[in-house]
Amino acid sequence: MAITAFSKKYSCELDAIQYFSQIGHDIKQDYELIHITEFERSIVRGDIYCPSCGVTNASIVSGSKGHRNTFLRQPHFRFIDINGHESHDEYCDLRVVKPFKDETSHYTNFTSGKSDTKTTRIIGELISSALSNKIISQANIIEFRQWHFNIKKNNIIDVNVRTDKLFPYRVYRCREGLDLNLALSPTVSSGSFTNKLALDKIVATNKNILEKVQKHPELKIKDKIISKYFEKGSKKIFDVRRIVKEYQLVEILSIAILDSFRISLRGIKDRSVLQAFCGLLLYKNEWNVDNSINMCNEIIKNKANEYSTLGNIIGFNPFYKFELFSTILNINEVQDDLPTRDELNELMQEVVVNITRS
Repeated sequence: MAITAFSKKYSCELDAIQYFSQIGHDIKQDYELIHITEFERSIVRGDIYCPSCGVTNASIVSGSKGHRNTFLRQPHFRFIDINGHESHDEYCDLRVVKPFKDETSHYTNFTSGKSDTKTTRIIGELISSALSNKIISQANIIEFRQWHFNIKKNNIIDVNVRTDKLFPYRVYRCREGLDLNLALSPTVSSGSFTNKLALDKIVATNKNILEKVQKHPELKIKDKIISKYFEKGSKKIFDVRRIVKEYQLVEILSIAILDSFRISLRGIKDRSVLQAFCGLLLYKNEWNVDNSINMCNEIIKNKANEYSTLGNIIGFNPFYKFELFSTILNINEVQDDLPTRDELNELMQEVVVNITRS
């Protein structure tokens, strides 16, 4: 369900209660939004759209309570087509029926009042200042989200990698600069490690795979994290490598902001909030780091002149666990050409025999 949606009239993202309060509905008497008039429904249809995929023609679904006066369903917006079917794009994060779940992005709360670390509090205050002083608009946050969605929907990859392909992948990855001629014609001496010579020869024999793997960045993710992800089976994910340049710019800006405030990150939540903020600044400034730094300085100089409870003070982070998903996609790219670990061991033993006999 879409708890929040974007209002063209108010230029911000609102939940159903906030929205109907703004258009004059008596929320105190009808908090569950049961008594919505046809005129109010027509306002919703013409004004509200999905902040992710941009679909329009919204309807309102009333809330409901249980026998102990507990909420069973929160009032929310729904987007349906003329046949009564859900009209969100297949890859929209706000789709109710989710054949696709975007694990490569994350929604991060920017609200300073809910922040529990120094970093998240600082970012929350900066966003509040930027919004209240109109340096950044809530519409910019929606545009940032839609920028990501438009790239994502055309770059979905089927990932199906077996955990026993990880070790063979590392065998190829760690042989940067391998002399192929020497590897193909190894010389055994008293100090030789025949297993290593055998693996070198196997890798050199499969030059095409080696060249593909060597184009990938250095692995920075621990094997157990990658293996745990692969254990979940096949799935579809967004090819985050399509936004690698933007990610690199986010990292540069993140370092600059951390140095400026002399703060350090405490876990993935801090990192995600900072990435979301930097991504939003860079998007607003057409991915120019210097202009983004200048804008950040302007935000710092202007304290928040109001505390907004309306709208989406929510940071959308499309760079969530970027290195993990890049690694997964890189391995997936070559996994069909890689042997399993057992197959590699068997092949290695055969080559060892041949080497020692020659």
